[in-house]
Amino acid sequence: MKLPFLSRRLIIDTESHFYTAAYVKELLKYPLYPHFSEGTSAGIILHFHEDLTLNIKHSLMEELLSIEERLKRMRDAGLSMQVLSLSVPGCEPLQPSLGTRLSKLVNDELAKVIEKYPENFVGLASLAPQDPENAKDEFERAVKDLGLRGVKLHSNIGGKYPDAPEFHYLFEMADKLGVPIYLHPTQSNIAPLRGYGYGLAGPAFGYTFDTALSALRIILSGVLDKYPGAKIILGHLGETLPFIIKRIDFAYKHPWHFMNLPKLRKLPSEYLFTNFYFGTAGIFHQPALKCAYETFGPDLLLFASDYPYENLEESVSFIRQSTIPPEEQEKIFHLNAKKIFNIRI
Repeated sequence: MKLPFLSRRLIIDTESHFYTAAYVKELLKYPLYPHFSEGTSAGIILHFHEDLTLNIKHSLMEELLSIEERLKRMRDAGLSMQVLSLSVPGCEPLQPSLGTRLSKLVNDELAKVIEKYPENFVGLASLAPQDPENAKDEFERAVKDLGLRGVKLHSNIGGKYPDAPEFHYLFEMADKLGVPIYLHPTQSNIAPLRGYGYGLAGPAFGYTFDTALSALRIILSGVLDKYPGAKIILGHLGETLPFIIKRIDFAYKHPWHFMNLPKLRKLPSEYLFTNFYFGTAGIFHQPALKCAYETFGPDLLLFASDYPYENLEESVSFIRQSTIPPEEQEKIFHLNAKKIFNIRI
């Protein structure tokens, strides 16, 4: 099925999420956190932990599960293609054996969807990094055999951050295979972020906080010096990092104040220009877009929607109504994505 997109402008949505029926079924019977439970008639409840829950309405679940509904909404918004990735909680916080099994099932099902709609979708692999040996094999299988264009990694892996040496193989594989890692927010186990539900722990603050923390830990670990070809994508206009970019170098620019700094080949901020891209999803605030654009320029920005959690039409108009010149909007809407994900359309 080919959709009759009418817009002359290609639009590639680099952050768009899904579930599979098998994934939901497994988490409905999973006895630990995170898991799903049957809620009221209004929807299914996602339990991250005892005081952080999300009610997923049936209409939202349909958008996460239904390819037909997704295609319709893409057509209505003028989107050409979406980069699909599994929605939270992912496979990282699960018991290793279940996480590994589900990651393979999800990747296989994703590959079948892409095979059926090659002009509309590419995908990012799901992994269970807590099972390193199997995750490394699955990373390679997903890219080489299934044709997926990278991996989606959550900001913490069951409470551990990906800068830990046990997870460095992820950056080694990204460098070796020439595909990006999408570093996506998830709930944090940091105690002060708990107690106020999604008002604090979710997208309003906790998600951004945890992902910015994760990115800076990756930079300071030195793993990007070891694997300089590794590319990382941050969503939501860089998870506040454009705003604080001059601040993150403070200790290195004033070294007489500090001891035991991690040894890096560059200033921390410089890695944001050489190893990172930045999605535009979910921050519908023109001054924030201007900050990211003026900090990183048009070559490192990727159009993203965070569908189905954000509105596709609003995501598109947010870029179109900005003061970014039309030729640079083209980079954001599709040219940069074609490069980083090796897309040929």
